[in-house]
Amino acid sequence: MNGEFSSVERHLTADPAIDVSIPEGICVSFRRSCPIPTMSQDLFQQNRRPRYAHAGTCRSDLSGIERQKRAIYLHKRDRGEGRRLSRPVLTGKGSTMFFRMRGIALLTTALVVGGTAQVEAQHVPGQGAKSTMQSDDFEAEKWDFHYNMPKSSREQDQQVRHPIAFSSNKKWREGPKRGTPDSVVRVATPAGGLEGSQYSLAIKSKMTGIPNRVTYQQQQDDLLLASRPVPVSWLPSCVVRVYMPPFEEWEDRTGSHFGVRADLRTTITEEGGEPESSRERRGGLFGRLFRSGLVEKTEPYWPGMFIQFHSKTDPKYDRDSAMIVVRGDVTGNVMPGPMITEPGWWTLGMSFTADGAVHFYASPGVDDLTPEDRIASEFPYGYKAHTFTTMFFNSVNMDDGATMSTEFIIDDPAIYYAGRRTQQATSGSSTRR
Repeated sequence: MNGEFSSVERHLTADPAIDVSIPEGICVSFRRSCPIPTMSQDLFQQNRRPRYAHAGTCRSDLSGIERQKRAIYLHKRDRGEGRRLSRPVLTGKGSTMFFRMRGIALLTTALVVGGTAQVEAQHVPGQGAKSTMQSDDFEAEKWDFHYNMPKSSREQDQQVRHPIAFSSNKKWREGPKRGTPDSVVRVATPAGGLEGSQYSLAIKSKMTGIPNRVTYQQQQDDLLLASRPVPVSWLPSCVVRVYMPPFEEWEDRTGSHFGVRADLRTTITEEGGEPESSRERRGGLFGRLFRSGLVEKTEPYWPGMFIQFHSKTDPKYDRDSAMIVVRGDVTGNVMPGPMITEPGWWTLGMSFTADGAVHFYASPGVDDLTPEDRIASEFPYGYKAHTFTTMFFNSVNMDDGATMSTEFIIDDPAIYYAGRRTQQATSGSSTRR
């Protein structure tokens, strides 16, 4: 779902048409559906300190299946498929059973919050063996990008327009969900970049929605690094250096301008259809009691970090600045990261552990990331990842047909593997070529 995005949280409202339930008395809050997160100054002030989540921490006393249903709903909400939740009225034996289960859930929550379950020890992005196929330094003289316009726009109109865009070294391709950025160009590395780096990659876009149409809404394009699905037990991580231009060169709009994200897979449980009404088909008199209407399926999701601009032309801000926001916490909400008062080079990274958690890192400059650079460790949407595929980049603007997005320059994007089955070696590419 795309559109104008609110910067304040709101509460769920009752809708009797929805089949996902939240017990009475539990208040769940989340931001409006938006693939491009924003955060208001007021909300930022309330959340100034980064939050570090514990694995399995319950944000409510929902049962396991209800909590998973809610996570599925929140994820589908961000893909434009969600509906609002309802709150059922519990009476009689159902009410008694609910409060018994609620007590058990509260006890479990207390144990988790007490520290009995925590995320696995972090591994800093950039540790381990560097993938040769899933990395690029842009130094090849013949590096080029083939756009193959018009771009895809499956998210808006279900159209994937083949052939999709790709780079001459076959390491980059268009994202079929939203389409390729309009400008993907090899440029001279700005001052202050990696030692020995002569070239980097500049990314920007103008027509970020459906080709030859204007939406006057925030839209985004996707540029994907080569894919290689691996289990998170391999301890994958991704790192990139991002150059942010002087603030006077940014698109004059408060909101997200650029995204660094990961493509992950999890397993979800959802309803698999109507229960059988025939005694023969359901397996006898008691068959219905033992047959589940739930099925497991693999679900993609895309956590990451967005660079959000605060324009001084916005009445809420007295000067230009930016900040990094993390998408997202266990409920799918965005979290505040470091403030950016001076543009220039930043290093961003994410790592993934065998427990399915995502660890977010950011630091000014181009030095290697350290444990002190961690912003948060989370299970976005309440999901636990089992597969990592790749990293990708979002170019975001107001799709008005005239305004170019802010140009961001990336260098040395790379994926690393630190697990036992991969070669243990630390890349030296962070400080020299």
